[in-house]
Amino acid sequence: LMGQDGGEEEHLVAKLEEFRQRQRQMMAYREAQDQEMAATKLQALARGRASRRDIQAALQFQARATVDRADCPIVPGEAEERELAAIKLQAHARGRAGRRKVEEARQEEHGQTMFHANEAQCAAATHATSDTEDFPIALGEAEEREWAATKLQAHARGRADRQSVQ
Repeated sequence: LMGQDGGEEEHLVAKLEEFRQRQRQMMAYREAQDQEMAATKLQALARGRASRRDIQAALQFQARATVDRADCPIVPGEAEERELAAIKLQAHARGRAGRRKVEEARQEEHGQTMFHANEAQCAAATHATSDTEDFPIALGEAEEREWAATKLQAHARGRADRQSVQ
């Protein structure tokens, strides 16, 4: 009897070990499935985040392109600076045109030209009250336009360089 019980016991131990082995395999299989599902979920989240970031960047680019038609997005605070510069340029142009009209009226009255003699004095007085940096006062209209265009181009190049660094 004991031999039979011993054989039966060995048989039960072998079955128990076989059962435990299958159980470990099933747990390993489930763990692998869980890891695969978790990795898939993480990848989906990363793809979604990247897609939303790309869409947001495209929307911001489109918004900047519609704000500034000069193909140069405006840097915060720069719009006010540009507006003040334009106002100063316009004020200078109006002042110069006004001085010319007054001089032409004087010329018609007195028959003489004082504008050319006093141009340096007018320019010095205008420059003393002007806040515009490095603005050449005693230039003709064509030179003033060229100077203004050069200044605006330098401004646009500087802005583009600053944005390329960001």
